[in-house]
Amino acid sequence: MKDYFIVIAQHIVVAIGIISMVVICYGIIIAVVSFITGEIAHTKSSNRIERLFIIRSNFGIYLLLGLDFLIAEDVLKTILDPEIEELIVLGGVVLVREILSFFLNRELKSSQR
Repeated sequence: MKDYFIVIAQHIVVAIGIISMVVICYGIIIAVVSFITGEIAHTKSSNRIERLFIIRSNFGIYLLLGLDFLIAEDVLKTILDPEIEELIVLGGVVLVREILSFFLNRELKSSQR
């Protein structure tokens, strides 16, 4: 019975990993399409900078959401197979996510002024 739950948990881990990649790729697609359509429209220089900032901020939000899913995946992996390598990967992903979150939030606050 215990093995059955481990197999289910491993499938859940794989699903969460796929979800994280889908979220990040979706954010990339949206950012690229928004950038290309904006460049084709040949907007004014001041509008271009504002538009690029919005695209960058939106992409950052998708990236952070994808990293949140990756953290959840790594936490579950660590619970299922607690090894030092898994803990190091988890720590690295959490550190990257926190740094990105800090700078994205700082950038968003400065743009609202």
